[in-house]
Amino acid sequence: MGSISVFSVYIIFFLIQCSTYVGSVKPGTLEAFQMNEKILLDFYGSEKQVENTLGILKKRCDRSEIGEALSCYNLSILLYLRDDFDESFYYSKKAVEKDPNDTLYLDMMRHSAEAANRISELNAAYSVTNDIGASLSWLSLHCKRKDKEKAIAEIEQLVLRNAISKEFILNGFVPDCIGKEKAVSLSERVPGNKTNYSKYYLDEKNSMGEFHSIWDGSYFMQNKPIEKDGALKKKITIYWQNLRKAVPIGSVEASKESLRLFLKEARAGQEADKRNKHLFVSMERAAKLLIEQDKFFQKFRFLLQEF
Repeated sequence: MGSISVFSVYIIFFLIQCSTYVGSVKPGTLEAFQMNEKILLDFYGSEKQVENTLGILKKRCDRSEIGEALSCYNLSILLYLRDDFDESFYYSKKAVEKDPNDTLYLDMMRHSAEAANRISELNAAYSVTNDIGASLSWLSLHCKRKDKEKAIAEIEQLVLRNAISKEFILNGFVPDCIGKEKAVSLSERVPGNKTNYSKYYLDEKNSMGEFHSIWDGSYFMQNKPIEKDGALKKKITIYWQNLRKAVPIGSVEASKESLRLFLKEARAGQEADKRNKHLFVSMERAAKLLIEQDKFFQKFRFLLQEF
């Protein structure tokens, strides 16, 4: 099947998040996840298991029910991972035919069409979305082929249809494809994103962390020191930030007070929040370990007496 690409990981993630919906098994239930696990294990098992998995999904996809669009989508993913791009495109189209407004299915169809070199067929398949997906695929292909003029023409059409944003043109592969000067020129004709997707991505990434419910991890996600994050909201994180600020300037009183408040918040959480008690306990233990061993606190080991 070849090595697993970044896109493969991306679609496996979404595959695991979805249910293949067999009979009364509903998406999101334990039964659905167990069934998905079996499908994935079978797919990476013997050739006989692989064929069995594909056969089950094909039968379900061939049914007329709209709910079976997910089976078509899952099948398309597995075929894509086998480098069977033509078949993957065929079943991704079937998923879209059953549920033409699902953006996940539309995106899978675009990826499989590009891999199968069948982008020309997307214009009709994408009719429900004014074939913007097809246009984006053509743009990607023109840039891969280093056909600058055709790439610019495609972007011009997307600009006229108000289908792309300033950020799309200025970031990613577009400037390298058509040149920075041309990208800047075209970007002046379209509005910026209403949503700050960089912030959205960081917030989503942060929300997936185990300690998100009690700790602000935005500084970590942005790869910057906690002392420089001015948007912290959770008290326990703010108290630790204040401690980190007090130590470098040698403020004994401020460091003691910050740690005292930190520990008070951690222990209050252990008492009041039974669901997250283990997180508060871990936070307190981690703080003690850092003060005990981290060079940052080398001259402030006396803080250990606060525990």
